[in-house]
Amino acid sequence: MRLAFTFIGVLAATALAAGLLVGGASATYPGTNNGRLAFAMNVGGNMEIYSVLPSGDDLRRLTDDPSFDACPSYSGSGKEIAFCSNRSGNFEIWKMKQNGTQEEQVTHLGGRVLFPDFSPDGSKLLFSGTVGGDPHSDLYTVDADGSGLVQLTSGAGNNSLGVWSPDGSKIAFISDRTGFDQVWVMDGNGANPEQLTTDPTAKGQLPDWSPDGSKIAYADSLTGTSDIYVMNADGSDQTRLTTSPDVEFGAAWSPDGTQIAYVRFVNGDPAQRTVFVMNADGSGQHAVHPGPGFQVVPGWQPRGERLAPFSLTAAATASTTAASSHRSASAASTAPAQFTVVDTVTGSGENGYTGTFTSSGLICPSGTWKDTESTGGINTEHACPDGSGVIDSILRTGVGVWYFTGGTGRYTTLRGGGNCRVSEGPPIVRTCQFLAAFDDVAPSATLTRLAVSPTSSMHRHTVHTSFTARDDVAGNAVHYKLIIRAGSKTLARRTGTTTGEAKSFALKLKAPRAARELTLALTLADPVGNTRTIRRTRRLPNRRL
Repeated sequence: MRLAFTFIGVLAATALAAGLLVGGASATYPGTNNGRLAFAMNVGGNMEIYSVLPSGDDLRRLTDDPSFDACPSYSGSGKEIAFCSNRSGNFEIWKMKQNGTQEEQVTHLGGRVLFPDFSPDGSKLLFSGTVGGDPHSDLYTVDADGSGLVQLTSGAGNNSLGVWSPDGSKIAFISDRTGFDQVWVMDGNGANPEQLTTDPTAKGQLPDWSPDGSKIAYADSLTGTSDIYVMNADGSDQTRLTTSPDVEFGAAWSPDGTQIAYVRFVNGDPAQRTVFVMNADGSGQHAVHPGPGFQVVPGWQPRGERLAPFSLTAAATASTTAASSHRSASAASTAPAQFTVVDTVTGSGENGYTGTFTSSGLICPSGTWKDTESTGGINTEHACPDGSGVIDSILRTGVGVWYFTGGTGRYTTLRGGGNCRVSEGPPIVRTCQFLAAFDDVAPSATLTRLAVSPTSSMHRHTVHTSFTARDDVAGNAVHYKLIIRAGSKTLARRTGTTTGEAKSFALKLKAPRAARELTLALTLADPVGNTRTIRRTRRLPNRRL
């Protein structure tokens, strides 16, 4: 990676000897409280991992080994830290408790692997590096116990610095497969890679998702030095946040989404590289705890209620996509309502816990529940003693969001979902905040225009499209995602919301040389996750030569 090599050139002797761009590829997971900042610091020629409160108080040394320890990354629970170390000879992935105890080597690959990131549920670690005889860096996942190695990227170019989105559905990463280090995203299993940045300057440490998954912060050398930028998760609205002449990189969102931590070369001196914090709009920049040695990229610990976002992406994947056959024609959909369900564990069954629950609204006020674990997640049934029925829901593995999937009686059309936090007790208590409605009808849409016209440039076209979309509940906002593809290649993407007004786009794009047609996919989602997708295909007009 070009930007990485630039940074390596200015590290102190220890980092140069290690040949490592020290830092962490840590996704910031949501939390109501901002916990400690973990970072590596070189004191007396020894690189170790430290943590400090965001106020700069209570600096603590977490590792104590003559080797090179860096790349700290907190788990979604805030209770573990993954890191990279060469204490076993090669750079491998390690993990420890958040207080530095119970250090454990996770990988034994014999290559050079760096920048670990916990999956949202803590079951896997994502990392990058060289394995075997391949000189290129690629992205891998491994189970948290070190088993189940999976390679996610391959082919020409280097792929590194991967971070999971807060809901686990996507991975942002840096790749030079097109000639320059750029920010890319792909599905959590490595499928459907898409390039988000395209200007001919190198991007570097580190892409990081905002806790709600709507934005990505990253480093860009567009101005000749490295600055912190932020963009929407679809690559739009790229905005520069730092403007000093110093090198700045290594963005890490705070768990509550209001601040961003990063590293600055103070006065342009790499020996004074220090962790800074700023507000999410770039204001209020200040050093956290300068010295006693140079510091590298931070990871931020989530604390308090660790809630995963109820995102459109996850809802579109996991929710009902058409009207349910259980729904009668006369049953009117209701507006979304927020309510809280508190599940208390009183026992356990063959495949999960059982207990009693209370609810603040929408469903019966109290009853019994049981969990059933499966390979796809945790299925929960809440049974109402008043005879109104049973509510079915599921926690999808790796997503961290509960979805209502219907039920019996009056709950056959219950849709929506939300986030849960668990208190380990005793007793164990699960508190869930839901947004739901009696509504299993997907939004409707009318595609009023779809036309493709050539431009004066070879292989370039303009796609003109217009549509209207609305929900069956008046006033509900409809989220839309519009994608234009040629084969499997995404050429354009637009997202937004509408309450019925017409949306029009003129999208200028370059089609692959072999492409003969374009496909439009318009996906709509209502507030409780009912989705509908409309697809249309248009042949490309004759090319201008």
